[in-house]
Amino acid sequence: VLSLLAVVAVDRHLRLRNEEIRTGGLPEMVWFAAHVACALVPLALLIAVVRRLESVWARISIVAVTVVVGWLLYIYILLRCITGRGIDSL
Repeated sequence: VLSLLAVVAVDRHLRLRNEEIRTGGLPEMVWFAAHVACALVPLALLIAVVRRLESVWARISIVAVTVVVGWLLYIYILLRCITGRGIDSL
């Protein structure tokens, strides 16, 4: 979550520096690559930690719950950021 907030903060800074909230910001390729990195690094760390569990169902359930909660936080943060600032609308 902190890395995602850092990406959003950098994007906001770039947009405010351009004095136009709807343009500027991070290039789309960097924006989406940062989001992928923000998802893959914690997922890899989570998998490394749950490998120590002996029960396969415990592994699957922990990873599944964490991914679902992470996805919901991701959607909430991004929708709040994008629609709250007026960058885009639903």
